[in-house]
Amino acid sequence: MLHAYWPRMVERDYAPRGYVRQLLKDLEMVNEWAGGMKAPVPLMGLALQQFRTLAHRGDTELDTAAIRKLYDAG
Repeated sequence: MLHAYWPRMVERDYAPRGYVRQLLKDLEMVNEWAGGMKAPVPLMGLALQQFRTLAHRGDTELDTAAIRKLYDAG
């Protein structure tokens, strides 16, 4: 997956191919399902935190490669 996203992240190409809002919705659903199944999902909390932060900043309509913006901001 990083192989596909890395070039877009380097170029700061956030034209939507998949939206932050869609991935966040999917992460929320998987997290809820995993919790109900008592299945560990390593790093889910971190992924949710980062994509929630992007959404809170108003970046829901950007490509998921926009996760890089969090690191540009420091």
